[in-house]
Order: sequence, then C-alpha cells, then structure tokens
Amino acid sequence: IPVFLGKFLFNMGKVVINGIALMYHYYVVAALGISARIFGFFAGIANVFHETEMAVVSINIGYKRLDRAVKSFYIAITYAAIVSIIGLIISWFMRAPMLNILGDFNNEQRYVILEIYNYEQFSLVFSALISAISGMFIGFKKTKVVFWINIIRVVFLRLPVLWLMYTFLPGENFRDVGFVMFFSNSLTTLIAGVMAIRFIYTLKTYGYQDLIYQKIT
Repeated sequence: IPVFLGKFLFNMGKVVINGIALMYHYYVVAALGISARIFGFFAGIANVFHETEMAVVSINIGYKRLDRAVKSFYIAITYAAIVSIIGLIISWFMRAPMLNILGDFNNEQRYVILEIYNYEQFSLVFSALISAISGMFIGFKKTKVVFWINIIRVVFLRLPVLWLMYTFLPGENFRDVGFVMFFSNSLTTLIAGVMAIRFIYTLKTYGYQDLIYQKIT
C-alpha cells in the first residue's frame, strides 16, 4: 500500500507540474516527454535491475544470508550506474539524430526540446540510482521509506519549487522547468543515498529481525 500510494501521489504531482509547465511554454510538456524518449532505451535497461534486486534480497533474507542481501544492493546499484552513465554519454551525442527519428519538428520546437534536454538528460542516472535504492528497501520490506522517497521527490522538492520560481522569478523562462527537474532528481538521489547508507550501517551493526550481519565465504 505505501508503494502504491507513493506512486499514485507521484503521478498526481506530475499532472500538476505539467499544468504549471504549460504556463511557461506551450511545448514544454511535450519537450519533457520527447527528451525522455531520446534516452529511453538506456533508461529501460538501467531501471530493470531493481526488479531482480528485490527478489534476490528477499531470497537471501529467507536463506539467512544478510551479507548477500546487502551485496545484492551493491551489485544492482553498480550496474544501474554504469548503464545509465554510458547511456547518458551516448544519448548526448545522438540527441540530434534521435530528434530527426522521433518526429518532424520546427526550429522553435527543436530549440525548446534541446534546452529542456540539457537538464532532463541527467534524470537517466538519477532515476536509475533511486530505483536501485528503492529496490533494496522494498526487498527488506521497508516500503514506507519508498513512499517518502516518492513524496520528497515530487511533493516537496519539485512542485513547490516550480511554483515559487513561476510566481516570483521574472521572465517566465521555460528552462526553469528543466532546472526544477534536475534539482528535485539530484537532491532526491542524495537524500535516498543517505537513507541507504544509514540503513546498511544499521543492518551491519544491529542486524535485521533475527539475522546478524556476518560475511560467509
């Protein structure tokens, strides 16, 4: 229920954000979607590791191998980081040809898309890392943590910041939308990373349920 509710509120927040984004420029929302399609292939690969991670963590807890459960997280986040960073680099050089494949855009539309992409491209890496961290918490049945990660990302760090920038900054620059996406994703990744480090420290120090962290060769 916490995971479902968190994703529901996350998507509801995105609807409100899209409404504000449209007030900046008629094409900003479409530019966000097209930007995601440019690196969509790599995002699909980078975000798939958490599904296996959740299962492997749960299996190792069942086998009373807390050390392997933690190691599963290290492996998953490493793979996600490698794939997403490589994808970020390749997608940057392929962004112009990909636009030609995705549609017939006029000069104004191409300009808006590429300006938004300058910020949105980093969500490829941030989303992959957040996904891997969330997979670990779900594997350990800490679903409330995932709920708060989703809420922090949109409700606290994205929606209020975008509204404040639209209300108080002059000029209504559509790049503000891209910046807010970068700001919320990067800060959420940092917060989730701190949560993960603290949780792993707790596991190694106090164990998990009736399990003690002990490396077994």
